[in-house]
Amino acid sequence: MSNSRRNFCKGLSLGAGSFLLAPLLQAVEKHANGNAKALPSRFVFMVKNSGIWPEEITPREFKANGSHAINASLINATLPLSMSALEPYKNQLSIVQGLSGKMCQGGHTSNFGMLGVYMSAGENSAPPAMWATADAELAKLYPAPFNHVGLAVRSYWSSDAYGGTMYPGISAVGPGKELPFQGSPDVAFEQLFGSAVSASKEGEKRFQMQKNLFDFMIDDIKKVEKAIPPSEKAKMEAYLNAFEELQVRQSKLAGMKSIIKDCAPKFTSKFSSEVEEVRQEAHCDLAAASLIAGLTNCVTIRLDNPNTRYKALGLTNHIHGIGHDEGSNGKNQGECNEIIRAHHMGLIATIYSVRHQLLDTLQHHFLSTDQLSYVPD
Repeated sequence: MSNSRRNFCKGLSLGAGSFLLAPLLQAVEKHANGNAKALPSRFVFMVKNSGIWPEEITPREFKANGSHAINASLINATLPLSMSALEPYKNQLSIVQGLSGKMCQGGHTSNFGMLGVYMSAGENSAPPAMWATADAELAKLYPAPFNHVGLAVRSYWSSDAYGGTMYPGISAVGPGKELPFQGSPDVAFEQLFGSAVSASKEGEKRFQMQKNLFDFMIDDIKKVEKAIPPSEKAKMEAYLNAFEELQVRQSKLAGMKSIIKDCAPKFTSKFSSEVEEVRQEAHCDLAAASLIAGLTNCVTIRLDNPNTRYKALGLTNHIHGIGHDEGSNGKNQGECNEIIRAHHMGLIATIYSVRHQLLDTLQHHFLSTDQLSYVPD
């Protein structure tokens, strides 16, 4: 860590956001001084259809070990060809194998069971979640303005839904409480970064209107709560809690405006593209920027479902057909999976790359600000 980054918090200027950003800045200062545990843990779950065969992500030096357990460094190992995009980040990479998912089996999909570790069979639509999934639990442990960000290109197993709010049946905050995913990168951009920047130039105005609406709604709910029968008060309290949580989020976002503006990805045609591979790239850009800006500490990205066709990669057959060993365009199942996997690994590498770029941007922003002063303890 460079000395400039170690000292960039000193003499820092902040306005209304100083109170909300103080913990983040103190964490960055401690991290720069060698205390890596000071920063919040951040998680990105990238969910792909049809799974991964273990041998496809095993370095050749370890394959001779067979099924025996091994704990070894990847630094001098040769990553499989489809993972070559992660070569520059090998010192930050871990490959964990041997975790059994047999308890999650359920036909073509295990739905919530995949991240919840239980059997949740269902094909055309997901059955109710039995309990919270791993991503939602981690989001609770590391809260942020957006506790959990869900991004998707396709919805549940056999759905052709494309864009808008989706319920793919893979993430839940509790029994029967599925988490929503956003399928449109342009809409997700506005939802995440609209408090500071907007592709349509209307985001900030809409953000302020929403804030005012929440204020009015909370006042009205409190008035109604006093007048309704005691038997209905529990329902009204639930409404009140929900709106108060949204109000708190809006206040946090208002205080983070400067950082959000600097970390927001540049809005390009990528965010309005209908090409599935491009949409995946846009979602990954949004994920990295959201994590660095502190908007969230947990993102789940549903990359595809069995109806997905990776046409931009030269594969016209859908994943379901490839999974049943049909191949595509003269390529067998293994070759098709290799192409898709290499693309997905490239997306993971993109998140690493965007992360480093945004950290540099964030450091520059702090070094060049000089209104009010903030000095960490």
